[in-house]
Amino acid sequence: MPGPQHPTQQDADQTIGHNEAVTLDTLPKGVRARIVEVRANSAHERSKLMALGLTPHTTITVNQRFPSIVVEVGFTQIALDMASASAVMVQPD
Repeated sequence: MPGPQHPTQQDADQTIGHNEAVTLDTLPKGVRARIVEVRANSAHERSKLMALGLTPHTTITVNQRFPSIVVEVGFTQIALDMASASAVMVQPD
């Protein structure tokens, strides 16, 4: 029986167009991406995400996908629920 599959950057490039912007909640674990836009439903939610360091042109890495999405921003790890992660548009590196 084969072991669990772990997506790689190459897998992400094949499933997500390399230059195509997608929501953060769709990225596999281990993928680096650049934030393109924060599209939160409210100004409060957008401000909260940006205060955490999730701002356009920032590079992030997905470190965990379950039970919440954990991203690394610089030397900080941030846990996001799926709704918050779906508000962040990213472009895989």
